[in-house]
Amino acid sequence: MKPDILRRVVLGGLLSMAAAASCGAGGSFYQANVAAFEPRPGTPSAALMLVGLHVFRGLQWKTWSPGAGWSNWLTSPYPAGRDPSGWLYGDSPHFPIVSWPDGGNWRSNAYFGSRSATLPLGAPWWTSSGTNLSADYHPGVTDGHGSHWEPSSGVLRRTNLSYLHFFGETDYDPFCAGIGLRERWWNADLSQWSFVYHGCPRDFGHVKMGPQAATVTHQGSGTIYQPGVPVHTYVAVTARWLDDSTGVWVRHASSGGTPQPWQWYWLGRPAGTTMMDTKPIAISHDRGDGVWRTHLFVTALNADDNRWHLYEKYVDTGNDSNDWLRFTPNWGDHGRPAGLDAYVGIEQRFRLNVALTWGVGSALRIRMYGATTYDNDERDAGGQLVEYLWDGVDWRWGPPASSPTRIPDGMPNAVHVVGAAVFDGNRRISVITLNWDWELWERQLDIASGRWDWISH
Repeated sequence: MKPDILRRVVLGGLLSMAAAASCGAGGSFYQANVAAFEPRPGTPSAALMLVGLHVFRGLQWKTWSPGAGWSNWLTSPYPAGRDPSGWLYGDSPHFPIVSWPDGGNWRSNAYFGSRSATLPLGAPWWTSSGTNLSADYHPGVTDGHGSHWEPSSGVLRRTNLSYLHFFGETDYDPFCAGIGLRERWWNADLSQWSFVYHGCPRDFGHVKMGPQAATVTHQGSGTIYQPGVPVHTYVAVTARWLDDSTGVWVRHASSGGTPQPWQWYWLGRPAGTTMMDTKPIAISHDRGDGVWRTHLFVTALNADDNRWHLYEKYVDTGNDSNDWLRFTPNWGDHGRPAGLDAYVGIEQRFRLNVALTWGVGSALRIRMYGATTYDNDERDAGGQLVEYLWDGVDWRWGPPASSPTRIPDGMPNAVHVVGAAVFDGNRRISVITLNWDWELWERQLDIASGRWDWISH
């Protein structure tokens, strides 16, 4: 199966291929993600839940727990009378999940989009460590600011209550050259879900974002609510100007202290680059002493060596939590992964999709995962798995990893990174991938030994 087939599927034709497609538990998945959850609030994440949208069966999920390993798949069929292709929307093989402590219980909320405003949005949520499902569906976008909302990134914002925020692109936005930013959030004060229209920066449009576009800071290192300490929410996107030039924008708001309303901030693009990826990564971590740092990473084509590089900007919470120039006047260049296979192409294009952070100070660890692009375009066409990490002392690239399977012509099967989680008391990492054959594969790391294993799902 070629890369362009996987993401530009004519879904009616896809369903007509049912007899030929794999209907086993491991095949025919269109989108997926993985989430870690704690046995109780305040303890290291111990267990995992893997969730996938199966092309023919519906919503499926399974859980991992210490000593028991992975459970069997559980299934919630699509609503009766609905064409399952209606929920298989978007070019990304990822949909967002947010796991969070809801009182004394543990809860995970997911969102997946629909192809039409007449179809509801999938809004499933699980309690009791992933065993109890409420397969909710919410109304789509109907306010005239576009339709076909595709959720991409979700975050939990904690103050005195817990608020959920899911961000994504809305197609056919008449004010944003066709694609605008929209948010679906859980208002804990009113106990209701609502849409927020963010649109696009003035004179810019065609807003694009990735799975790790949104991030939040917390109130210092503790878990006790502090009314005077702000909590910051950042959403990193790219937008295209009238002359077709593309740059990075940040959408920011804060609550607690002196609240700041949503505003756009321009970060431009890395100097000396001729092309930039459209899906930046945003991550926040605790630096200690009540200071949080937020990083933005994006890949771009370096003009000097005609190769794709990773670039970064960051900002710390403080007097001005949007003074990006104070810390990084220019985009820092982190170089590129080494040892890539010959299939990636001359420009060696890659993208980082997801990130994990844990620990504080010298114990801080950051790991980011993505893939090269075998057909050298900007879609999630997949390639080799790549890793970039902070080991407590330095930034460095991990060795790339090829799929454990191959396609009939002998080429390695591509991997698309759809999610990652650190779990088992911060002793293991799970990276979930989807290949060209619609199969879910997990690459699992034992952090202490450094051993990676491929696991088929």
